[in-house]
Amino acid sequence: MKSFFISLTIAALLCAASVFYSHKLKSATGMLLNDTQTICKELDDNDLSAAALSTKQLMASVHRLEPFLSAFGDHSEITAIEGCLAELAVYTENGDRTEALAHTHYLTNLFKHIPENLSVRLENIL
Repeated sequence: MKSFFISLTIAALLCAASVFYSHKLKSATGMLLNDTQTICKELDDNDLSAAALSTKQLMASVHRLEPFLSAFGDHSEITAIEGCLAELAVYTENGDRTEALAHTHYLTNLFKHIPENLSVRLENIL
């Protein structure tokens, strides 16, 4: 009977940790999405210098959150995000607004995909 209660306690702790991680992951990706939308707005306003600065700040945020995002996620997604950010930085610095906008939309999709991919849903289980 003692092992049953220990098992229930461990299961409850795992569920609580999962809920906490999911909430923190949605919060982190929401922040990254907001930063990406800021870059998109700056590009729409044709303010490439502000977009370049915001891109560097987004790169720093992604670098800071990388261990957390990589903990349970797909490492190839993080690699794709870092590659897209590197290209976005070059495009904003060189004034290629169209390519920069395309990369901000691609980043938006990547950031949206992270919590969707890790949440418990039937399509993720099968």
